[in-house]
Amino acid sequence: MIFADKRDIMTNIPDNHFDEIHLPSSSNADSRITYTDGNFMLVESMREFYNMQTHKVKFNFFLVCKAGRLQFQVNGSDICISEKQMLICPSNMVVRSVMMSPDCECSIFCITDQLLAAALKSRVELWDKTMYINKYFLLDIPRYESPFFEYFKSKTRSAGLFREEIILSLISCMLLEVLEHIHQLSAVPSADDKSQPSRNDELFNKFLDMLSGSKVKRNTVEWYAREMCITPKYLSSICKNVSGKAPITWINDYVMQDICVFLRDTNLTCKEISDELGFPNSSYFGKFVKDRLGISPRAYRLQLRKK
Repeated sequence: MIFADKRDIMTNIPDNHFDEIHLPSSSNADSRITYTDGNFMLVESMREFYNMQTHKVKFNFFLVCKAGRLQFQVNGSDICISEKQMLICPSNMVVRSVMMSPDCECSIFCITDQLLAAALKSRVELWDKTMYINKYFLLDIPRYESPFFEYFKSKTRSAGLFREEIILSLISCMLLEVLEHIHQLSAVPSADDKSQPSRNDELFNKFLDMLSGSKVKRNTVEWYAREMCITPKYLSSICKNVSGKAPITWINDYVMQDICVFLRDTNLTCKEISDELGFPNSSYFGKFVKDRLGISPRAYRLQLRKK
């Protein structure tokens, strides 16, 4: 395996923190990018963009491995992608430590939340719920190596009158096929399941949107319910019915993900991390980590960095 040292698409990262990546618009597109319009980006070869820095990715991405192997981390989880596999990640994931084999060939499709919603229409709620619960999906995709993708790429290079409409239609087809496949692998109820009222689905998605998109996630169930204009009891009922987990479990899971990222990928002190994540003080922060992991934040940082 080799590490690449190319610079990121958009930004330099300070030594003690990680930054966000947004899709570039066509006006400042990198010549290595096959196509981009600010809402959708296609890169046929990822080799030029490898680096080992940590980023919070502010778009949905579909990484297709055509040969070799690719290894990195998403929200602290180690992922290895092999030939004829696709990794699907929603927005707001933290990605780091890219490695690739010398023979690795992969391409990536990147889509903003706005375009994804426009492409999926009424099915976007099922997509959100499926992705937020599972965080990411790794699929075997031999059937995706077809003339469809060649046609797709050809349309990004064309200048026809209906190019944007055709591209949106192709994106819709791809997303719906992927959604059908990952929905079969997950335990998420269908949007057509009458036992799950659509209002509950909407509110659950909103709750997870707030969690994934907020810098400070360590708020009470009452706080989230108030922001959503519902009662804490109703929020608890929704979360348990839709996901089988209580809202406080979701909150603590998301907080621990952020803690792991900060401990492993930054040089911030425990006090600085505590402040960043909204803890009242570093003692409370230390207790929160020890109660869940059995060790102190400093000891856990050492464990993470040895991996």
